[in-house]
Amino acid sequence: MPWAKLTHERTMKVYKELLGDFIVKANSNVDLKIKEVMIRSEMQKRDFTKRQMNILSTIITLSFVFGKETAILKPSDYALTGVPVKKIQEELSKLLEMNVITWDKDFNEFGINDITVWTAPYHNHYVDKRTQELFFINLRHAGVEVEAIVKKIKEMGC
Repeated sequence: MPWAKLTHERTMKVYKELLGDFIVKANSNVDLKIKEVMIRSEMQKRDFTKRQMNILSTIITLSFVFGKETAILKPSDYALTGVPVKKIQEELSKLLEMNVITWDKDFNEFGINDITVWTAPYHNHYVDKRTQELFFINLRHAGVEVEAIVKKIKEMGC
């Protein structure tokens, strides 16, 4: 068996044994999970650079995946995601200016703001109607009965 495959299988086994219960518990917070889904969906609509997307993905991976809203990172840690050290501060500043992230510099704690306060521009190819269609198509595909959701959304005037 190739080394990479063997290593992957062993790592998965260890993670499953030692982190399985934690991951289930971390993902049982419905409000947090919905917030993560909404953030990920909004990220796809916005005109972020690849570097900014790497930063946002890192914050999500080290926060929401672990059942929390913030991640502990030094700014230099974003270099691990491919953001050049010389560009990290510039990209963080842009994300802060657009109200996309929060950063408690005293604790090196990063979070993602509520999507309603983001000022990041939408990209040119965003189509709201198709985005909604894909949302419902994939909910159905996941086994969710979406008719009640659609009805409730229509009642709310959305």
